[in-house]
Amino acid sequence: AEVLIKAGRKHLITIRHEAISFSEITRTAAFNERAAELGVMTEIIEVRSTGYEGGAATAHEIIARLDKRPGVFCPTDSIALGLLDALRNKHSIKVPQDLSLIGYDDIPQASWAFAELTTIRQSVDDFARITVNVLKERIKNPGAEPKNKIVDVKLILRGTV
Repeated sequence: AEVLIKAGRKHLITIRHEAISFSEITRTAAFNERAAELGVMTEIIEVRSTGYEGGAATAHEIIARLDKRPGVFCPTDSIALGLLDALRNKHSIKVPQDLSLIGYDDIPQASWAFAELTTIRQSVDDFARITVNVLKERIKNPGAEPKNKIVDVKLILRGTV
């Protein structure tokens, strides 16, 4: 949220799938909470399908808000890439001039020349280490309460902000 606000985006939009997963819940909640801490409220737009198709189908809703010069957060790079492709290639929208866009996961396609998607990267090594430790704990103590673990992330600034 902070990088979008620093880029001059005062209308922030969070894209969310209607059958939201736990990871998407935590990603969007963290984004929305940080925006609120900085004094900016977010609008939530729900997509009906996950992935590229869901992002592409959301383009018309984003276009309806272009007058606000929005900053858009997508909980996955796949959704962000679908939205980016539809905005640029079907509607000739200029990103980042008309709006800013951030994805999440830093999948390989996010760095491809056509996209240059700004994204958030989780440490795969940290994620794997935490997962193994949680599994070991569950094996030792199967009746223990489930624990949520948070993996550190890094903003990968490319060409969509």
